[in-house]
Amino acid sequence: FQAEGQEARQKGDKRGAIRLFELSLKHEDVTPVEKQETFEILCELYFEQKDFTRCLKTGVKLKAIYKDDQDNQVKKLLQCTSLFL
Repeated sequence: FQAEGQEARQKGDKRGAIRLFELSLKHEDVTPVEKQETFEILCELYFEQKDFTRCLKTGVKLKAIYKDDQDNQVKKLLQCTSLFL
């Protein structure tokens, strides 16, 4: 669905692109990076469509992904530094 979503987006079909990107989150095995990228694209598309409520809700999900990633990076850093102590 992501490839079709990108194609629809390039053709200017924002509503179709939104639908396809939403489906990709539900039906495809997506990596955390792909999920983050998809949420970023959806946030942009919602904003362009002036669907600010969905844009904000998607932004909250995106923020949670960033926080999880940041927490994981801190844990890895602490593990690495504990090796030297």
